[in-house]
Amino acid sequence: MKFDEIKQTVDKCLEDLIASNNGNELNISRPEYVHKKDKTQAKFKIEHGKYFITDLIDHISGFFGDNYSISIHKTLMGYYSFSIQNKYSALYAEEGTHNFEMTFVSNDLFSNHDSPSSELVFEDMHKYSEHDMECMLAIIRKTALTNIEKKSDPINKISELGARIYGKEEQLSFDSLVGYEDIKQQVLTAIIHPFKHPELLKRLATQTGLKSLFPKAILFEGSPGTGKTTMARIISNNIEAPMIYVPIESIMSCWYGESEKRLAEIFSEASKLGKCMLFLDEIDALASSRDRNMHEATRRLLSVLLRQIQGFVLNEDVMVIGSTNRKDDLDNALLSRFGNNIITFRLPTKTEIAGIFNHYAKHLTKEDVKELASRSDNFSGRDIEEICKDATRMYATDIIKNNSTLGLPSYDYYLVALKKREHS
Repeated sequence: MKFDEIKQTVDKCLEDLIASNNGNELNISRPEYVHKKDKTQAKFKIEHGKYFITDLIDHISGFFGDNYSISIHKTLMGYYSFSIQNKYSALYAEEGTHNFEMTFVSNDLFSNHDSPSSELVFEDMHKYSEHDMECMLAIIRKTALTNIEKKSDPINKISELGARIYGKEEQLSFDSLVGYEDIKQQVLTAIIHPFKHPELLKRLATQTGLKSLFPKAILFEGSPGTGKTTMARIISNNIEAPMIYVPIESIMSCWYGESEKRLAEIFSEASKLGKCMLFLDEIDALASSRDRNMHEATRRLLSVLLRQIQGFVLNEDVMVIGSTNRKDDLDNALLSRFGNNIITFRLPTKTEIAGIFNHYAKHLTKEDVKELASRSDNFSGRDIEEICKDATRMYATDIIKNNSTLGLPSYDYYLVALKKREHS
């Protein structure tokens, strides 16, 4: 196709898209055209971040099919280049796409956010074939109208930022966490009752002269595997509100200012959900003590975290829960945000350990469970669950190797798995 034909075809496509979108703004700009010698290029500004790359790959693959090979190159400057060539061009040159290129550029490449500077560039070193143009127009249509609603949906935005959202999980209840009756009572008093009976607490606060009985930020502290995350999900089920789980790796970035921006956006989007719970896991990695030569990037992130928690807790539809394995490492200013709302998840008692073994190995006798519990000093609930999984896997392997009849693993398998755990 000639240069003028390409311009007319693309412009007509955009006019049709605007008309079909009821005059609303598209997610793609009008292009900048470049024509030099044999190279024809069309540059579009688009409102997409790096996750758009996956959409592009899927769409290109679906459009061109098995007859075309797609190679992807990433440059040091942050360009993703997609080269599409006919696998059989040597045999059918007249039908082949010579070297149709698409490039995705974002100055915010390592961010999960939409970037206003992102570009989508189409170019061909020869003349655009009809097939090239069909693909280009298909991608323009997809890009221009890609889920405008999705951009304003906080759930999708939170997911794009790297957090996970847990909805209702029917199988989770207080019974899912064996023992810990003292901790369950603290959770009921500090979190669940205020959330489920806000009017009662408001009346009591007014009549007693208190400002508010609604819990501010809560801190779960304790050794790994003691049920902090599981309890948060149980709470989410009880108060019938989604839990936004924010793992540490979804926040941290090597780029200046990116971690703070990402954290602030997660808080901002969470506030749009209404009733919800935000669970910040391994909060000590985000905000260790300022007295220990804190890195400047960590200091900035801590400042954002403190401001966000302070503002977030004023919303009585939202609960902020932080989780840490090292409470003593936390900055004093951060600890003050939690006040007395700190719940300690200890290692299980012998009785609780026996209950956990019984929960994951229901077929064992009381004597077997009691003996295993007596050998499980300093094990967490997660450790015991892993012991039971390991024992069952070893038993399954023996069944496969010996072609034996399916039954249930004996006490000896659990003892072997326990001893392996002791030495790991």
